[in-house]
Amino acid sequence: MVLAPAKLNLFLEVLARREDGFHEIETLMVALAICDTIYFLATHEDRIRLTCETAPGTRAREVARGAAASLMGDVPESADNLVVRAVERLRNEAGIHAGAVIRLIKRIPSAAGLGGASSDAAAALVAANAAWRLDWSRERLARLSASLGSDIPFFFSTGAAICRG
Repeated sequence: MVLAPAKLNLFLEVLARREDGFHEIETLMVALAICDTIYFLATHEDRIRLTCETAPGTRAREVARGAAASLMGDVPESADNLVVRAVERLRNEAGIHAGAVIRLIKRIPSAAGLGGASSDAAAALVAANAAWRLDWSRERLARLSASLGSDIPFFFSTGAAICRG
């Protein structure tokens, strides 16, 4: 089991537009105590299976508030999920054929700017690294994760971070 904390941008400045259409930014990020949970079981199958669910207490609060739509949003369980993409990238880079069954329990609302998907991807990489006994450093995992999302490497650090780019 690996916890995947939310993050908060305490400061965010959008800077110049880049040639690729994205903008340069400068931000100060901190991790929060609210966490998703990743359970990771290595398998001998050559595939990654992901199931996602909303934490029971979160679902109860939504029902009590009469929320018309889930605060958690739709979280895909397919190859479109950043968790699956991250674990597949690690498998390819490590050159292994092991598989996994991953269970993601969501507490961080989707599309809320709290980094839930990015944090989940980082946590899944940590879990896969341990379960598959790869012994990659956190720095190496962070470098791999940067190609999947610009804020994923933040979740391999501790404390607050000033991020630019």
